[in-house]
This record gives sequence, structure tokens and C-alpha cells, in this order.
Amino acid sequence: MPNTGEFSYRITARNTNDEATSDTIKVTVDSNTDPEPGGLAAPTNLVASSSGGNVNLSWSDNSGDELGFTIERGLKRKGQIDFAPIGQVGVNETSFTDSEFGSLPNGNYAYRVQAYKSGEVSGYSNTSEVRKK
Repeated sequence: MPNTGEFSYRITARNTNDEATSDTIKVTVDSNTDPEPGGLAAPTNLVASSSGGNVNLSWSDNSGDELGFTIERGLKRKGQIDFAPIGQVGVNETSFTDSEFGSLPNGNYAYRVQAYKSGEVSGYSNTSEVRKK
């Protein structure tokens, strides 16, 4: 743990041809105590199943004091998934229907869910994938 005080950091990236240096960022450490970890547990057991033009999602709520859940979807390309939020549900709700799935292009889609409350989010759930043909 660093001492209290103000610290400056800058990063330099180099390759054989060029060099780039970032702007300086200043960090102030005003306490020698570690912050308390967040207590919001991530959802688990996410399952996605397609039915007609919809994908129905369900998961287990492990947090107990969340304000709701954010649902994200991403198209899987070359093993990479770029997730984006597609909806939210309220406290203690553990299901969501992606009614836009039918209008998406063919491909493999992945879903994940995250609990939230004021100023805090959980980790993400497991991902669940659905293939659109």
C-alpha cells in the first residue's frame, strides 16, 4: 500500500519505429486503508432459449438488495463479444424477453446480466449463447 500523498503517473509505449507518451495523471492517496469490497453478488445460472423471434432469459438472483438488473447482448465474432445493454428489469425480477432477436442478422449471440443498486454494480453472470440461423 502506498503512503498517503499525491502521485503522478505517465505511460510510454514504444515499438521499433515510434514512441508515444500519455498525458500525466495525478492520483491522491488520502488513506492507508483498503476500500471495502462491494457486497453485491453477481447473478448466476443464466439460461437463454429462443422461441420464435424471441429469446427468453432467466437467472438466479444472488444479491438480495439490488435495485434491478441490466441485461446485455453481444454478437460473437471470431471468439470476441462486444456487449451492449438492451434492457433492465426491477428488483427481484429474474427473467427478461429479448423481443428484438427476430430482427437481428444471423449469427451467434451471447447474453449476460449484472445486478445494480445506487452507485454499485455486481460482477457479470455467466454468458449464455443462442444461435440465429
